[in-house]
Amino acid sequence: MKKLPIQKLWVTIALVHWLISLLTDKLVITCESSVTYGIWKVLFLLFLFIFYQAAGYAVREYCSGNQAVRKILKLAGIYFLVMLVFLLLTWPGIWRVDEFSILRTAKDLHLHFWQGYLTSVYYILCLMMIPHPASVVLFMCAINSAVAGYLVYKLWTYTGEKKYAYLLYVPFFFFPVIDSNLYPMRMSIYAFLELLLLAKICFWVYEKRLPGKGEFLWMSLLAGIVTAWRSESIYYLLLFPVLLAVFLWKRVSGKAILRAIAVYLSFSVVLVGIQKIGDGWNGTGGRGDGYEITAIIRPLTVLVVDAAYAEEKDLIAAVDKVINCAFIFQGASEGDNGLDIFWKYGGEGLVTDSYTQEDFHNMKMAYYELILRHPKTFLRERLNTYLKSTGILGDLPNTDPPAPVISETVRNGTYALLELRYRNSDQYLVSGKATKIVYSGFFPSFVLILGSLWFLLKKRWVYAGSVMMAAIKVPLIFLTAPGCLFMYYYSPYLCGWIFLFFVGILWYRKRKEREAAR
Repeated sequence: MKKLPIQKLWVTIALVHWLISLLTDKLVITCESSVTYGIWKVLFLLFLFIFYQAAGYAVREYCSGNQAVRKILKLAGIYFLVMLVFLLLTWPGIWRVDEFSILRTAKDLHLHFWQGYLTSVYYILCLMMIPHPASVVLFMCAINSAVAGYLVYKLWTYTGEKKYAYLLYVPFFFFPVIDSNLYPMRMSIYAFLELLLLAKICFWVYEKRLPGKGEFLWMSLLAGIVTAWRSESIYYLLLFPVLLAVFLWKRVSGKAILRAIAVYLSFSVVLVGIQKIGDGWNGTGGRGDGYEITAIIRPLTVLVVDAAYAEEKDLIAAVDKVINCAFIFQGASEGDNGLDIFWKYGGEGLVTDSYTQEDFHNMKMAYYELILRHPKTFLRERLNTYLKSTGILGDLPNTDPPAPVISETVRNGTYALLELRYRNSDQYLVSGKATKIVYSGFFPSFVLILGSLWFLLKKRWVYAGSVMMAAIKVPLIFLTAPGCLFMYYYSPYLCGWIFLFFVGILWYRKRKEREAAR
């Protein structure tokens, strides 16, 4: 493995930045524990070292005439500049609900496990880099732009013509993508990281090459982050090693395949393990089950109501030991869905304080039994939730809105443009049919499923596996989504559209080449 030299200039810059951050942290960081603060500053110094070494490498290669680096930086820069314009128009980005609680805990240097501790780590590092909440959005735009620029560059390399590669920008400029780039939730950056991971594996196959040890090490870390950052991605622990084995089969020895899988699992088990430990501190009443309950409470509500009509008292009793069914019946009679009931009565004893882990296990078994007994009710609720997972979550009022860079009118107008909203007769911004069509994950999800099946029929196993890794999320989210949010389907949305454009453009270019050769 080729070792990159440590660049002393960039070490100095990292150290200077770190020393300055000791002063600027006072502008945003509110942590009162000197021990906690000291630990985070050590981690931040390590991060700065890696960050500036990477920056130094990019600068050195750019100045030395490395055409690949120059093109990638140029293509990423084009996208980043456009995103920067939108960031200025919406300053400090598009903030809605949960990100405010993540920001508060990040300022205290605490980890917000409900939204994934990696989200808090990202927030804290951004705030220490630049002491302003907008830094979270700024660096998200930068990372996503780097991924976009890299993918456009690869298509340019494969087609040999810039005009074809530039067409790949089109899906990156779809309103849902721009909106997500400005929305500081984990899915906004997670989708780009998953896209990069799966695309990189496909590129290795297309180029008929094996990654170097250093490249594979970084990609294994990326795969570990993708595995750990979203709870529904836990299937990566089982399926990604299979994908690695298929990719490396007959290319390297069996021992090398096992070592590669072990490297990935080492990163993933540690990262997932931290999340699982944190989940134990994260639940309702100090338990770690709160997040899991939100994943089932919506269908569970309608199933319990059906069970009451069917007089399935044993199943209701099993649920009642964990979730007070009286609140479920009360909320359902008032027209509330399960998630509304969870937040409405969560502080009033919806989740009981005295249940044991055996009770919780029995409650889940009762839930599964209810699904088997009332499959139509379950699927009807899930389908209804899926069909409503279009459009945009309304902007809720911030108690202390930051001043816009330009004007409030421009900021609100940009929101309305990106979210395809219009003013009704009462002068309220509302979403129309266009919003529900544009902000829908149905078509790109269908593309992923169809693409994976097509590659399977062609016996292109690695391509099929890579596309399938993104497609599998769709049924998993369908079965477990706690609410009707487009955000849950954003990663399949992004991967599906980029897959369609990338493969479509490449196929069209290759067909033109074959026709010209006749």
